[in-house]
Amino acid sequence: MKMEMEILYAEKIGGGNYEKSTKIVHINRRKSIRNKCLDCSDYSAKEVTNCKFTDCQIYDFRSGKGTQDPKARSKAIRMYCLKECMIDQSYEVKLCPSVDCPLYPFRHTKIDKTHLLQKMAA
Repeated sequence: MKMEMEILYAEKIGGGNYEKSTKIVHINRRKSIRNKCLDCSDYSAKEVTNCKFTDCQIYDFRSGKGTQDPKARSKAIRMYCLKECMIDQSYEVKLCPSVDCPLYPFRHTKIDKTHLLQKMAA
């Protein structure tokens, strides 16, 4: 499922390099993982391809290409949030303050749009 979200987004600038920018994009789980990997690698596509963090929960999905199991991808996002960000505190995943994270709306099994509603109300 695609949704519109304002995130820190990786914009291709040529030569396999990306630039950070904030913009509203249509994002899905595949794109959100790719953007999180680019963020981790300082927006270098080459670094994402040659990633050494093989124990990362989203490692297998970093390319954003090819046939991928959507359920496994969703589970990988949830496990990344749980293990990497919230240090095994499942309740903290729900309270995550990182609304700019590309994985934020997909950290649950259902898409969380509460941050969008809060922005509209403000």
